[in-house]
Amino acid sequence: TLAVSNDDGTIGLGDADKDFDLSKLELSRITAGDAQIGNDTSASITVNNLAVGDTDGISGMLTLDATRDDAQITFNTAASTFTSLTANADDGIIVDVDLSSTTGDLILDGDFDDIDAADTLDQILVRNASTISAGNDLILNAAKGGISSVGVLTLEANRHVVLNDALAATDDVFIQTDKNNSGIGGIQAASAIDTDDNNLTIISSDLELANAVNSGTANITLKSSNGRSISVGSDAGQFRISSDELELLTAQNLYIGDGSTGSIIVDGISSANSANITDTVQLNATAERMSVTFENAASSFNPLEVVAD
Repeated sequence: TLAVSNDDGTIGLGDADKDFDLSKLELSRITAGDAQIGNDTSASITVNNLAVGDTDGISGMLTLDATRDDAQITFNTAASTFTSLTANADDGIIVDVDLSSTTGDLILDGDFDDIDAADTLDQILVRNASTISAGNDLILNAAKGGISSVGVLTLEANRHVVLNDALAATDDVFIQTDKNNSGIGGIQAASAIDTDDNNLTIISSDLELANAVNSGTANITLKSSNGRSISVGSDAGQFRISSDELELLTAQNLYIGDGSTGSIIVDGISSANSANITDTVQLNATAERMSVTFENAASSFNPLEVVAD
């Protein structure tokens, strides 16, 4: 493991100009398994305009460590791409540009100490309609301040998108797991998602919700990846929405499936399970030869629309 730090000084990577800089050329000369830049004695880190070729000499995980008190990590000016990336900050991570990993995990922790009441940000703040995309798993943590977005937010991963803390958005949110259509990778949301009356779209191989998902007067769309089947209240499908998860959803309309997804199976849904959908729940299985089946226990929805091929 290679470790690079600058005691008490700020660090700039790529085109960023700070107290201690590592240019694109200098980074490209590093060959290591894992590497760490910064530590609990160096100050904030700024990243600007790194291409994957600038750090691909690091075959394992590149970790950016800004865990000294009040230190932050900022990605700005131009997009940056890594093979794999972990970024840990004491007092916030700010993403003002597209940020991605090509083959490995992308892990962000905007509140690494989880405890300091004096910190002012302690969150992952995504602005400027930026996209965060992972070649494997995308994992976002910010215990105190949560995950916030200003502008349209896009989160993508070839495997899982894991939201360990609350997500609060001010515009539309688009989340896609299993982007490579391998059938492996779901969304795991341990805390609340609130889009402030903006649309939420989730495309995934499966769904794991543990808290409220609120789009208010806007719509929620849930779609399975790679034409996978969908179940509502049943374990029979590949993309499973339990009755309890359905009850966590608040929206004007809820759209489940579309012309690219598989058949839908519904089992034992009560009107209370969909009571937080103001207008209509639509079940859409309009891809060729796809169907919607109501089986086993009776189901009841507040207004329901069913369309199938």
